[in-house]
Parts: sequence; C-alpha cells; structure tokens
Amino acid sequence: MADSTVLDASAPGRADARGGSRTWLATHAVDIAFGLVVLASAAYFLRVTRESWFFADEWAMADQVRRTQDIVDPYNGHLSVTILALYRVLLELFGFTTHVPYRIAGIVSLVAVPVSMYLVARRRVGAPAAAVMGLILLWFPGISLEPGGLNHSLSLLGAIVCGWALAGRGRRRDALVAASLAFALASSGGGVAVAVAAVVHSLCSRATRWRWLAVLLPSAAWFTWWAVFVPPDAEEVQRLRPGVLELAEDAVRHAAESFRFLALGNRVAGGVLLVLFTVHAVWRVRQGLGAAANVLAWTGALLFWWFGLFWSRWLLIGDPPAFRYEWVSAGFILLAVLPPGPVTLPSWASASTRKGAMLGLTLVVLVGAVLVQSVRTDAQEFARIHAAIGRSTRGQAAVVLDTNAAIPDGVKLGFNFVHLKAGQLRQLLNRYGVETGETDQRLVANEAVRLLSGPRAAAPARCRGLAQPMRTGVEAQLKLYAPVREADIMIRRFGTEWITVGNLPNGREGTLVLPGFHATEQWELRATGGACAARRQL
Repeated sequence: MADSTVLDASAPGRADARGGSRTWLATHAVDIAFGLVVLASAAYFLRVTRESWFFADEWAMADQVRRTQDIVDPYNGHLSVTILALYRVLLELFGFTTHVPYRIAGIVSLVAVPVSMYLVARRRVGAPAAAVMGLILLWFPGISLEPGGLNHSLSLLGAIVCGWALAGRGRRRDALVAASLAFALASSGGGVAVAVAAVVHSLCSRATRWRWLAVLLPSAAWFTWWAVFVPPDAEEVQRLRPGVLELAEDAVRHAAESFRFLALGNRVAGGVLLVLFTVHAVWRVRQGLGAAANVLAWTGALLFWWFGLFWSRWLLIGDPPAFRYEWVSAGFILLAVLPPGPVTLPSWASASTRKGAMLGLTLVVLVGAVLVQSVRTDAQEFARIHAAIGRSTRGQAAVVLDTNAAIPDGVKLGFNFVHLKAGQLRQLLNRYGVETGETDQRLVANEAVRLLSGPRAAAPARCRGLAQPMRTGVEAQLKLYAPVREADIMIRRFGTEWITVGNLPNGREGTLVLPGFHATEQWELRATGGACAARRQL
C-alpha cells in the first residue's frame, strides 16, 4: 500500500517535469537552433581552412612581437595590443609547428561577433529577429577566415558590448562601457569609431559624470598613444591625399553602399534597406534625442569608420571593399537599428509561446539556409586560394631553413611573407620552432610539390623517358605520360634520397609542379613503368 502511494504521488511531479521540459524546449527553440547553427558553422570554417597556413599579416605580427615592448607599437597604423599579445602567447606555445591554434583563435573571434549580437539584441527585439541579425554577421558576403584579420573581429565585439552597456544606467554599466571601449580601441582602428559612437550617445542621453569618465578616459589614453607612437604621414602621402570634402563624400557613399552587402549584394534590396533605415532614424529623432541616441551614435560610427578608412587607406580600398571593412559596417548598422530598450512584441514575434517559437524556428532555418547557400561559395573560394598559398609558404619556409639551399639573408620573399627577407624568416623559425624533417620529403608531404592527374592521353612522339634521372632546372611544370603501365614519379633536390611524389595511372597524362622557392639548386626527376616527360615550362 505504501509503495502504491509513493507511485501515485510522484506521477504528477514527473508529468509536470516533462511538461516543463517541453515548454522550456519550445520557448527556447530559437536559442537552440541559433546555437547549433553557430557550432556547425564554426566546425565548417575550421574544416574548410585546414590546408591554410601562416599568411601575410601573421608573419608581420610575428616579426613585431619578438620583443614584448613592441606590442604597443603601431601595427599597420593600428593600436593592436590584443591580437599582438595573443599571437605572442600562441607563438611561445606552438611556434610555427602547427596553424590549428591560430585558426581556432580566428574562428572563435569571428563567431563571437554574431553570438554577442544575438545576446544583445534578443532582449530588445526578441529571439527570432536577434537570430537573423546574428546570422547576417555569421555568413556575410565575401567572408574571410584569415586569423591575421581577427583584430577587426575583436574591435567589433567590443563595439557590440559597448552598445549594450551604453543603453543602460548605473556604475556597472559605466564600468562595462569603459572596459569594452578600451578593448575595442586596443584591438584596431575601428575602436576609434566606437569611441565616436560612445561620445554621441553620451551627448544625446545626457550622460552622468561617471559615464563621461568611462567614455573619455579610454579615448584619451588612445589619443595619447597616437600622439606618442604614431609618426606623421610622409610629405608625399599628405600631398597626394584627397581633400577632406572629397573623403567625406566617399565615406557617405560607401556607408550607403554598405546596405547592399546586408542584402547579399543586391543593389535594389540594399536601396530599400537604406530607405527603411533613414525612415527609422528620422522617426527616432522626432521622438527626441534620448530616443535617437542609439541610431545617431552608431550612424556616426558608420560614417566615421569609412572616413577614417579613406583618410588612411584611400589608395588601398578596392571595389568592392574588403570583407573586414564591410563586415564592421554591417555591425554598426545593426547596432543603430536596435531600440533604446526592450520593446513589447506580439507572441509570434517574441517566441514566448509554442506557436511563436515554431515560427521563429522556421525563420531561423530559412534565413540560415539562404545565407549559407549564398555565402558558402565565398568561403570555399577563400579556402581554395589560401590552400594554394599555404602550400607555397610552407614550402618556402622549409627551403629557407635548408643550408643546402643556400638562400642569402637579403633575398625578399614576397607578399605571402609581407616582404620579409630570408634572414628574418630564418630568425623567426629558429626562435619559435617549425615543422622538421628532410626538405624534399616535406615539400612533397605539404603538397608544395604536386603531381596532378589529368585525362587519358597518348604520349606525344617526342617524349623523353624517365628511367634515368633528368634535371629539370630550378622551377618547372612538366607534362608526364604513362604510355605502358602505371608509373611512380620521384624527385629530389636538396637531399640524396629519391622521394615519391605520386602514382600516374596507365594511359594518363599528369602535371608535375616543381616550384623554385628562390633556390638555385636544380630539380632531378625519374619515374618507373616507362613514364616520359613531353615538355618543360620554366
């Protein structure tokens, strides 16, 4: 009887627990869906960039942070303490032996931006709208997954947190304003645009003394750094730079163009978004400066961002501008349209009911599918290009370290290394460590030397047999044939052992890529199975 009573008493509790769990899952469906999309996207970004390696800015940063005190020096004109400090730590821990931790840091910093946008917007406009805003920043046109550009991610992350803190009152919010603004200013030049937004917001909202201190102290610290550490522009740069009015016109035009990228590059849709944004801004201003503080602050940041870019890089801004420039612009626009505080939403828009949650979930799935389908090709193109760059830079690093290659210290290594010289690269690699092994084997393993299999093709009449070794010069691209049976293709350059590059099937044509890497030693080639070389391209 006692056992029966216990069972009867517990049954309602279990039913309530199950019902509560179902209710929680229903009302948090959008949160779960957005979280899963973010995790899946981060995993995809990590997988698709698996063949990339250290590139461009990463070498320049590694060269700068060899001395700890140089972390506060301008990097490409920016105060970039956060990314320089991060790279110094990663270099001390991992050196150049693996690129995985650097890629993880870059991807985490990138996805932190849409996640923070979602968390900030969720309480103001509801989970479905916040998820759309986050997804726009997660899958943005022209996406770049280069870790060396994460300083802009960090600056935008600071902007989003600062935007949330500015909308509130109290000492805790003031402290968060100061911390997030300092973080943005210490990450990249975009932090100055965040400071502009903070000043405008404080003016419009009649900020307290403590709020002004939270805004002005980090800003003053940045301007002090700028005055002390940043040298004046060269006279030729000052002479060639366009006038202020022309730069302002360019800034306004590109700020307006930014709405096109929010619409996946569609100019008509971008124009509609610009009109809606303008109507929203006018409506807020008519409600008073307090109500308009947010839209005025981040519109000011948007305009100042583009003006600053044109002031410092008017010769380098492409058409369309780089991903990082448009991405930061999109973040400022999304911050500008957020209401000053939480708004009352109908149940279908807030996902507070089961029906609203299902509608919100459907919206997230549809928007996510459209964005992924549209932007995935950009991510794949980025991965393809950087895989090729990665093969080249890894190969060059291996050759520079090989004493048999005898590359002089003064040889310039090109843009992939931001014009480092061979001697500088050797210093970096020897200090922090790099992949080890016999150079020829590493070149094959890293696919710097590659055998690309082609279609079925008969060998031409004049095709040199490779049963005996053949010298190919310092850089070559050879057409190979296997007219009799499948053949193993082997090379050597800096070592004494023959290294097998790959297998060429019977009756197939293949292309053997043999890069020079600034060395003067010639390649040697041989093959089994009666393979032959038709011609050589130096």
